[in-house]
Amino acid sequence: MKKFGIIDIGSNTVVLVIYTYDNGQLTCLQHCSQAVGLISYVKDGVLLQEGIDKVKPVLLAYQKIQRQMQIDRRYAFITEPARGITNVQDVLHQFETLGIRVKNLSGHKEAEYDYYGARNYCPGLKEGLIFDIGGGSSELISFRQDQMLEAISVPIGSVRLSKMPDDPSIPDNFVRDAIQKYPQLSAVNTSSAIAIGGTMKAVGILCSHLYKSGDVITTDVYERLYHDLKSGQPEAAAQLNEVDADRRPLILPGMAMGLSILHDFHVQSFSVSQYGVRQGFLFCHAIARAEEDADSEED
Repeated sequence: MKKFGIIDIGSNTVVLVIYTYDNGQLTCLQHCSQAVGLISYVKDGVLLQEGIDKVKPVLLAYQKIQRQMQIDRRYAFITEPARGITNVQDVLHQFETLGIRVKNLSGHKEAEYDYYGARNYCPGLKEGLIFDIGGGSSELISFRQDQMLEAISVPIGSVRLSKMPDDPSIPDNFVRDAIQKYPQLSAVNTSSAIAIGGTMKAVGILCSHLYKSGDVITTDVYERLYHDLKSGQPEAAAQLNEVDADRRPLILPGMAMGLSILHDFHVQSFSVSQYGVRQGFLFCHAIARAEEDADSEED
């Protein structure tokens, strides 16, 4: 039974997940998350040293955990904070000096891994839209009959929106521009969708507690939650206080992005996937390799 560790350096959080994989079953042994808000340290096309220095102790702590747990294979990647910056090679080199080789994921690759993660978690939906609302970017993926038709990333997410005016036209413009540039996104029946990301996981929990929504959340229920939170409705506000303090200020900005996606793609309902880019990465790399090794041993 192999143990896999994967570090995800994202726009808002730096996450470590440790999994075992045995007989086709992926089991999470440990999940660690530290809010850093790294995307906030990108200025004028440069990731500031202050931001890099905030990530380093988190990486060292995660490295220690992986050594203690005797991880067989370790992986690490960085997403939106490294895209389009002029000092990306210096950033990766500084991480490598800690003994951690970090892969720089393109927006397309992040969306692709989102697809494989979500489809493994929600295999029942045969056609639709997958969307991942992150801190600095959001991914949009269309699929039909186990075929990915389009997978893109737009550079807007909950952290970036939290620093902008509360104006629904901002996320709307990003989504509509993506639909225009990538017509395959709307070439499928998008009435049903799969949602990924910390904001949407929190939305799933809030909708379940407040409205008993179950596994499938309708757009109407999502809108109700958004308006209840925005107006400070007492029960909704009380439930929001149960969300991690670092996540709380990002819920409404992230939900605003979600509203634009749901409306512009005419989504009627969606399920929240607990699998996303990290699990998709493992399915494409670590698990595929482990299965090949197992086949070789059998031969």
